[in-house]
Amino acid sequence: MVVIMLPWSVAPTLAVSAGVGALGVGRRAWSGAFPSPDAARRALAAEAGVAPELVAVDLHPGDPARSWAARSGLPVRAVGRHHALIAAVLAAHGVGPDEQVIGFAFDRGGYGPDGTTWGGEVLVAGYKSFRRFAHLDYVRCAGTAPDRPHRAGLAHLRHAGVRWDLDLLPVRACSNRERRVLAHQLETGYGCATTSSLGQLLDAIASLLGTATAPPDGPEVGESTARGDERRPTSGKDGRGPSTSRSAAGWDGDRSTASEDPSAPVVGRRGWRPGVGQVGDRSAASEDPSAPVVGRGGWRPGVGQVGDRSAASEDPSAPVVGRGGRRPGVGQVGDPSGLAPDASSPTVDRSAIGQTGVQTAGQGAGSATIGRDGGRPTVDRDAVTQAVAGDPYPMMGLDPGSLVRAVVEDVRGGVPAELVAGRVRATVAALVAEQARRCADETGLDVVVLAGDVFDDAALTAAATKALAGFTVLAGRPSLALGQLLCAAAG
Repeated sequence: MVVIMLPWSVAPTLAVSAGVGALGVGRRAWSGAFPSPDAARRALAAEAGVAPELVAVDLHPGDPARSWAARSGLPVRAVGRHHALIAAVLAAHGVGPDEQVIGFAFDRGGYGPDGTTWGGEVLVAGYKSFRRFAHLDYVRCAGTAPDRPHRAGLAHLRHAGVRWDLDLLPVRACSNRERRVLAHQLETGYGCATTSSLGQLLDAIASLLGTATAPPDGPEVGESTARGDERRPTSGKDGRGPSTSRSAAGWDGDRSTASEDPSAPVVGRRGWRPGVGQVGDRSAASEDPSAPVVGRGGWRPGVGQVGDRSAASEDPSAPVVGRGGRRPGVGQVGDPSGLAPDASSPTVDRSAIGQTGVQTAGQGAGSATIGRDGGRPTVDRDAVTQAVAGDPYPMMGLDPGSLVRAVVEDVRGGVPAELVAGRVRATVAALVAEQARRCADETGLDVVVLAGDVFDDAALTAAATKALAGFTVLAGRPSLALGQLLCAAAG
């Protein structure tokens, strides 16, 4: 159990989420892993010496912790996963209760207020509330569990209008029967979830590059799972959301979506991240941020790729990032956010809640160059390109289909997976910079939060930070329960 200093004083509030609990009292919070919500409540109350007066849970109606909280006799507040992700980073950096930021919540997915699966979100957020400013276009997916990334690949190929030809690895990774069932599901929407998840998009691209393989027990398992998808429709808005039939007896691992439906994404797994301590691990300590991440569940170059067509990454048609619009906070030095606590304020125990960092983008020798376009600052595309290998792919707004089509073209052209991976990172960094600029033009905000497991990729985080020249960038992976606690306490 760890003790965390909070940025302001809160009433006794308990947050329970996927095997983790946190209890905030005054300016302190106690957090740890527990086998059940009951165990979390007892242990945390004993440690803090105060019983909770409020329980914070995930927004998903089938969350086991939410079912438990309803029986606890305490007032319950449901908090959306992506709001809590951003709030947790704010808390880790000591941001006060009345501040708002531009938040990017990119992960494999979690239940959204509209009944769909979110995960590619741009939010204007503080602790008390959030507004969805933008998101990746929705894609219909079926059975996109982390152990079957080829299904995410097939779903995104269909969304992009790319035929399921056998020269593409995710197509070859499943049997004819599984493909027929998946094609029927994706066509009709039966047993499917609708998602804006960037994490699932990156899983789909990883499957195209060669990291997707058949399940260990063979394609027959895939067929069985696909048939199960077809038999059982899901709940949620128009049948698009995850099922809610999970038992409420305990935590049930880290499936915070609380769903038995194989079409529901697993939330909370550290997907698309470097495997710590594994061979080839390129974590935050990596000296080369442009190198692909290798490791468990990570973004990896495809094995056996041949050919060196590095010239293919020099795409003169790639869009200039951040063209036009006002850039706030250019040329700031130190901590321009004005959010740093004074000497009398408590500091956050970063060793307790995970690695975090406060970065002011645009400082240092390798920072982005700010130019002028019609009297307004713009972001130099070279700043993005220097942080990763290759120029960004041309991407049509927030439509993932345009990125998938460009990746397929490079894969079919024999471009090495390392270069494709670098260009995908550059594209995500460019998207972040463009959306941050648009949001800043509308709101005047100049602090950006990067939250969610997609940013476990240190190279991607470095590229996005470099592209956000002129903004103050906050990042890290503190506990989701910390964010839920503070969102609920803020009302």
